[in-house]
Amino acid sequence: MANSIPYDPTLVLGNILETERITALQEIAEAQKPSDLANDKFNAMVTQNYKIGMIYNQMISMGIPSEKMLELSEKKNEMKTKMSGAAVELAKAIIATEQKTTELKLKFSQTQISKSIESPIDYENCTVNTFNLSFDAIKFDVQYVRNESNKEDTEAGASNETTSVGASLRALATTASTAFTDSVAQTSLSQHSNHKIEGTIVIVASCTHKMAAIIDPFVIDPKKAVKAWNFTYPDDRIDTDPSKISEAAFSTSVAEEMTAPALNLLSGC
Repeated sequence: MANSIPYDPTLVLGNILETERITALQEIAEAQKPSDLANDKFNAMVTQNYKIGMIYNQMISMGIPSEKMLELSEKKNEMKTKMSGAAVELAKAIIATEQKTTELKLKFSQTQISKSIESPIDYENCTVNTFNLSFDAIKFDVQYVRNESNKEDTEAGASNETTSVGASLRALATTASTAFTDSVAQTSLSQHSNHKIEGTIVIVASCTHKMAAIIDPFVIDPKKAVKAWNFTYPDDRIDTDPSKISEAAFSTSVAEEMTAPALNLLSGC
């Protein structure tokens, strides 16, 4: 089972951003990486084992002599051995990851309750737009599921097709994968109940992509910006006298700006 994505409730679009919280999330995500990789490896092994099993069953249904399938049978058993090894690696990685992430969560401050000044963004003049950011993966899989005749051929045929779809969608989130397989199970059961089905071609195409919400145009309210700055940096308050503001605007060099305190806002996510 994959880890949950590190999250902080203060990371809200338009809010003032505390860079320390981003650092904490980065360290937690890095700690989760070994178990994520082990989980991906195990899921790939399960899918490959299922496909080899499907090939083996298809050869049997075609009447291929068993002596001609000895090497395929050996490869099938070899894949099961590799899959069991991947399961052990995943279990070890999960235990190690859980211990490390717990230590990191104890190291950083709690995130359930926090306080902050109102965001300096002028929401009346801003618009939140959604963009397609990138495509992560595109997968395409085709399987033929033969409907074997038996006393429970309707349920068996629907179950085989559902298993095929579930194996192909294993890389997706649990909720999405379950929704797809449930839909396939209901449709397949209905078709098998009302028609005589010899076999079914299962075609599964999945594409995961990232969406980004961006504030554009990004307009700052000057009065709220000053209040937010003075709240965040009480020892470095902004004097609203016009001469003081002008002096502060032109007295800082480029090198100093790189290390000077800043008010960070989350303009996109």
